[in-house]
Amino acid sequence: MAASQNGHVEVVDKLLQHGATVDLQDKDGVSSLMVASEYGPVEVVDQLLQHGATVDLQRSNTGYTALMFACKGGHLDTVKVLMEHGADPLIRSLAGVTALGVASTNEFPDVCNELNQPDRTTDVEYPETSTEKEEVVEGKKVPKGDYKRYLKIRALRATLWRTGKRKVKRKVKAAIETLYSNLN
Repeated sequence: MAASQNGHVEVVDKLLQHGATVDLQDKDGVSSLMVASEYGPVEVVDQLLQHGATVDLQRSNTGYTALMFACKGGHLDTVKVLMEHGADPLIRSLAGVTALGVASTNEFPDVCNELNQPDRTTDVEYPETSTEKEEVVEGKKVPKGDYKRYLKIRALRATLWRTGKRKVKRKVKAAIETLYSNLN
């Protein structure tokens, strides 16, 4: 991972040639592609993808993808390479944030413009995953079909945690209570 982070193309190439596992994740769920995407060495990102790195692999504890890490760092060239290799800009993190949300939060307008291209943000229909009346999301039972509402609650909680303004906190708490009352 250090070679990926520091942009050592030759070292990464040697490691891959000698059987390094391209999608290996560390104890925090971070892969070499995620590290390379966050720190911007686009050549290493391209090299890892050519060797079969999973473009939409998500970090286990945040749900971030390599595309989200590239957006976090404002690396436009890396975003373009990831998109060319099929990165899905509509994947949401565990907090319910997409790559566009990450780019806009970190104030990278060029990256936002790239992600907002008409061919980049088409709606995707995800298949139903269960026929049960409830589904388990992050260890909690959520009524079937309320997964999106649950993600909104998580996103609002993240906003609540980040803001220090009382007026905003009251509005966010009210929105969370409304969403929770609709779950029951």
